[in-house]
Amino acid sequence: MKPNAGHFPQEVKRLYDNVLPEGQRVRDLIFPEVFGPQQYIGQYSDNTADQIIAMARRAGVGPDTHVLDAGCGCCGPAIHIAKTLGCRITGVDLSESHLAKAQASIQKAGLSEKIKLVKGDIFEVGAAIGPVDAVIGLGAWCHLSPRTFFPLCRQLLKEGGRIAFMERIRLGAIDADLYRQLTTEWAAPSVETFASYYFALSAAGFRDIFIHDLTEPYKALQRRFIEVRLKLQKQIEEIAGPEYFQSDLELVRAETDATESGLLGYGLFMAHT
Repeated sequence: MKPNAGHFPQEVKRLYDNVLPEGQRVRDLIFPEVFGPQQYIGQYSDNTADQIIAMARRAGVGPDTHVLDAGCGCCGPAIHIAKTLGCRITGVDLSESHLAKAQASIQKAGLSEKIKLVKGDIFEVGAAIGPVDAVIGLGAWCHLSPRTFFPLCRQLLKEGGRIAFMERIRLGAIDADLYRQLTTEWAAPSVETFASYYFALSAAGFRDIFIHDLTEPYKALQRRFIEVRLKLQKQIEEIAGPEYFQSDLELVRAETDATESGLLGYGLFMAHT
């Protein structure tokens, strides 16, 4: 299936392979402190380890299931799910740097037989992967238009298969500068709403659509990201400089303020074929 407007694979690849690596040392400092030792599994998303497993269990993931992790990144969540639930996972990602880290982590975890990686655009490589029992996404599907991606997921799933993902949600009119940062600067076509995700799932032929509002724990996590940045300011400035610290903090505060004002939220979505 060929995607149409709202699909930017080269911009996404550039973001993860050329832009974001500059701040990797800072993220490696911040993220473990924000989530804590029991909840940080190498995820680059706004989901705790417990939330990730809860989503996978609700999607029926178990030892006999084959899961497609579309936008798997460095595979922290995939490794955690495979270890905990015993499933097989195929991870797809555009980023060469992330897939290299993922492969090393998979081998270290002894999961080479459980987790296979595919480099490329899901619209180009997906047909060679399916059919699968479940397709999951953890903060990566902001780079994809649900109106083109969900029909592809429907094609890749077995009858009775499940789609499950967690994503940031727009609840109101976001400031133009913040919206640009969340879309243009993040290689994302839009910031979707609860309703737009629901109607896109329905139009793609999914049924029994389940939506859970995770905005309150999302708020708490955002506050924690600010607290940790302020706590680690000296170390962050030593790594990346004062200007990086300030601009990074301002962006996180803008997102947090929008969430506190009821303009941004977070949601869990699940549906069956």
